[in-house]
Amino acid sequence: MLMMQAKAQRRGLPKKLADLEDKIEPWMEFYLVAFEDLMTEAASGFGLGPIPWSKILRYAEVHGIRGSDYHDFRHIIRKMESVHHKKGEDSGSGNSEGSKS
Repeated sequence: MLMMQAKAQRRGLPKKLADLEDKIEPWMEFYLVAFEDLMTEAASGFGLGPIPWSKILRYAEVHGIRGSDYHDFRHIIRKMESVHHKKGEDSGSGNSEGSKS
């Protein structure tokens, strides 16, 4: 879906995704788009906060995800969020050292 949309709109994929295009299964695209959408709801201030659970629940409701599918969806989104925050911490610590003159 994400790949098809980018191709249809003649936009290039972000390099990270373009490099993984052959490895991304169609079912994964839904989670990538959901995560991207939900990250816009994460609080930011003194750092990036978690996606509010109410936003994950609402996203699932809108897309007809219920019961055990909802629990799986929430779990996958939270895991993606955890990795995203971890990568941000890792790159943040590297940036502060790299920006010294």
